[in-house]
Amino acid sequence: MKEYIQKVSEKQNLTRNEAASAMRIIMDNQATDVQIAGFLMALKVKGEDPDELLGFAEVMREKSIKVDIDDPDAIDMCGTGGDGSGTFNISTVASFVVAGAGVTVAKHGNRAMSSSCGSADVLKALGVNLEIPPEKAEACINTVGIGFLFAPLFHPAIKYAAKARSELGVKTCFNLLGPMTNPAGVRRQLVGTFNHDAAQKMAEVFTRLNAIKVLLVHSHDGLDEVSLSAPTTVYDVNSQLFSGKYNVDAKAFGLTIVTKDALRGGLAETNASIALKVLQGEKGPHRDVVIVNAAFGLLVAGKVRTVQEGVSIAAESIDSGKALKKLSDLKAFTTHEYT
Repeated sequence: MKEYIQKVSEKQNLTRNEAASAMRIIMDNQATDVQIAGFLMALKVKGEDPDELLGFAEVMREKSIKVDIDDPDAIDMCGTGGDGSGTFNISTVASFVVAGAGVTVAKHGNRAMSSSCGSADVLKALGVNLEIPPEKAEACINTVGIGFLFAPLFHPAIKYAAKARSELGVKTCFNLLGPMTNPAGVRRQLVGTFNHDAAQKMAEVFTRLNAIKVLLVHSHDGLDEVSLSAPTTVYDVNSQLFSGKYNVDAKAFGLTIVTKDALRGGLAETNASIALKVLQGEKGPHRDVVIVNAAFGLLVAGKVRTVQEGVSIAAESIDSGKALKKLSDLKAFTTHEYT
């Protein structure tokens, strides 16, 4: 490990095999907390190379507990986190909207590492039991049509990096790796990124991870979501090829442009309250930003051909009560009350 720390600290990129070896050392508990923290910070300062990310992701996938889902077109909607914006959990709420529209969602996520509320935090506040056995999480996705894959349960070896990550309290390569290591092996994803550089690097890695359709998004006002307050750049990976990038503006889809502050959330209880209001049909910017992100999720799933069509279907998913029912069913299934 010292050799890899030395190399990275001298701003030299690791090869794919060296990166895989370094991640294996971490996940086999052969590195100290100080070594892990030093390695992560040296990588951060240098900037992670796509070959390094690929090597890391392959080892994390290899060591994860796998989930076998029935639907080959299942999707994940998640972000790198760490955008520092303090928004509510937009992609988490949008996942229920997409599921309500008939798309299978295998949502991979964790507690907050460098923000105030991660996807796991808000789902727990909503009454979802996160810590169910992998086989039950698998059954949940196949039965309910949506399930949460709590990263610490499916990537048990990641615990060896948890202390270093938590005490550093900053974005690291693990923020990038989370979306690339879904235990269900989904090949369709909407991924929010904390900056354009991360999106570009991740797009390159996804082309080498057997992706069918991945859209990576970063807004011009800094969100790891499709924004209502500024244009958003979309990086398009299609059938293992990078198709390029383009900009979208929410007002083109008939949605009202608002300030970023209008999308702000808070701690888990606050964000859970926002989520419920959106799923119960309350109008306003929270609903609108969920709808536009759900629309891109539907595009990724192949459910719609245009974002505009996705906006209409997402709104119907909420207004019909189907999105809220997906949350109710998820809560029931994970707490032994599902019938």
